[in-house]
Amino acid sequence: MLAGGHRNFYVDLKDCALMDSTFMGTLAGIALKIRAEGFGELHVVNSNERNVSLLCNLGLNHLLRLDGALQSFDVAAQQMSEQSTLSSVAVNKSDEAKTMLEAHEAVVAASPAVAAQFKDVIEFLRQNIEAKK
Repeated sequence: MLAGGHRNFYVDLKDCALMDSTFMGTLAGIALKIRAEGFGELHVVNSNERNVSLLCNLGLNHLLRLDGALQSFDVAAQQMSEQSTLSSVAVNKSDEAKTMLEAHEAVVAASPAVAAQFKDVIEFLRQNIEAKK
């Protein structure tokens, strides 16, 4: 979508009770790519207190825009002339491990203070990927 010129993204967490580090890293990776383009934002909307806390504890609140509960989000989305919804695709275990590694590396890139927290996970994923080559 970035290659297609899209720069502002909204992630609606209305139905998301809890996030794991891979999901938060994926958000961080997208936000870093947007930032590298020079303009645009990744908005996280309708997030519960726990998810806001998780994002803030990792320092991702400085990278993402936490918009809280946006009552008008659904209405605005319906009024947009172009909507893009991501569809799910089957992923093999090797690609899944690579995505997880990239996500965790993105968290560390976005907030180096948490590097020690994810050091073991990143090393495990690297070893897992190497073992499967």
